[in-house]
Amino acid sequence: MNRLSLIAFIIVFTAFGATKVLAAQPTIIIYSGTDSGFGYKMAELLQKDVRIDSQVRVVNSPDLIVLAATLPQTECIVIYAEREAEIEGLEET
Repeated sequence: MNRLSLIAFIIVFTAFGATKVLAAQPTIIIYSGTDSGFGYKMAELLQKDVRIDSQVRVVNSPDLIVLAATLPQTECIVIYAEREAEIEGLEET
């Protein structure tokens, strides 16, 4: 992982509130490639649904998806992309 991705993760981690992340509240991660409007709209819909009792976060970097997959509180990852290039490096291994 490159240094810029690590810095971005630290910023996101801090922005989300370290205490909430450390409390391991279930989290749904949304990545929508270059169409961040789609990601934020989906997050809004999920947050309004009373059946879903999870935090919803939108990330803008494929590297953050890889990191989120390793976190124990990540309940679900939603990936939407219009172009294959937006999801390069996310192949299942």
